[in-house]
Amino acid sequence: MFLLKFCRQYVLLVPSVLQEGSLDKACVQLFNVTEFLVLTVSINYGEVQTEILEEQVTEENVFKCFSFEVPQARLDPVAFITFSAKGGTINLEERRAVAISPRENVVFVQTDKSIYMPGQKGVYTYILLPSANIIYRMFKMIVHNTSSENLLH
Repeated sequence: MFLLKFCRQYVLLVPSVLQEGSLDKACVQLFNVTEFLVLTVSINYGEVQTEILEEQVTEENVFKCFSFEVPQARLDPVAFITFSAKGGTINLEERRAVAISPRENVVFVQTDKSIYMPGQKGVYTYILLPSANIIYRMFKMIVHNTSSENLLH
């Protein structure tokens, strides 16, 4: 789930799959920093580049986690997280591919009875997630008889 890079002076932690419209988190750790650095992280999706972190680093060892909003999914799920840490003699850069998945809706349906007799009216409740809207409705039952004919009541 996380992407790690150990061969340089930093570790970049980013989920490999991001869900559209959610607030997600990434972390950066820098080791043995010997000079002033400007740390920048951005998300590039389609033609849009959004900066999610820009910070000046002066400590020798830094661990920083930050939240960012994931953009809405498009036809192409591939986005890129771009990391850079630049100073007088240090120039660290990395571009990592991540996937942006569309939010899936889930519908829960609940009826007022588990078994209906022919002619009975029923009430159902359905909940649509992620919005969690609860809707109550009356409906007509369709009861199947043994000859597979549909009877509307």
